[in-house]
Amino acid sequence: MVFVKAAWITLLTRTNYTVGVQVLARSLQNVQSQYPLVVLYTPDTIPESVVDLLRRSGCITRPTQYIVPEGKIEYMWDYYPDTWTKLRVWELDEYDRVVLLDADMLVKDNMDELMTMTLQEGWIAACHACNSMKVKQYPADW
Repeated sequence: MVFVKAAWITLLTRTNYTVGVQVLARSLQNVQSQYPLVVLYTPDTIPESVVDLLRRSGCITRPTQYIVPEGKIEYMWDYYPDTWTKLRVWELDEYDRVVLLDADMLVKDNMDELMTMTLQEGWIAACHACNSMKVKQYPADW
């Protein structure tokens, strides 16, 4: 199955990840991916100058709003609350398929087959979680 509209997606909620997004974009270009990188960004924390820089780096930019769950949640690291906002990727219904990549990833080989691999109707695919940092709070099977 070939999807006409597919894209790599990343989220930018803090300016200190801007260089990471640029590296991700360049690495996708270097492996000659035929799909664009769409950067979801939060306008209240990402200045327009950064958005312009990302556009000049070849990214498609889309503003989005934070998702903040109700109630108090204890997080291990201070960037975890931003992770909820990654769920906004499912709002990009102009694409037939999206693949979410973290802003600190470096693509070393072309992965375009992820855009065309067969999935059952309504399914999503995800990589297996790992615990390379040996964090004791993570589930044992990670």
